[in-house]
Amino acid sequence: ERLMVKSNHSLFWIKMQHWGIIFNILGILMIFRGSVTIGIIATIAIILISIFLHINKKKQTKKLNTKNIRNKESEESEEKESEEEKLKRRQEKEDPNRFMPK
Repeated sequence: ERLMVKSNHSLFWIKMQHWGIIFNILGILMIFRGSVTIGIIATIAIILISIFLHINKKKQTKKLNTKNIRNKESEESEEKESEEEKLKRRQEKEDPNRFMPK
């Protein structure tokens, strides 16, 4: 028989990305149990931090996308090099005299 193995990132059949939300809610409930005002402040702080992290993540993905576009453009310009330049570079790399003292 064949055994198919796949990655399973879960704890008690709940996916790991959902456990973060569950633990945040439990933490907020514990804070509210001690003091209502501190619970409200903590809830607002957690919401603001999550919004801030989400915005930064979007900015980073935009930066990566622009870098990828620039890399593609530079690759296309490198492909346009003439065959003579490629041969010249290859000869320089293969030349054993480059390691000898001058």
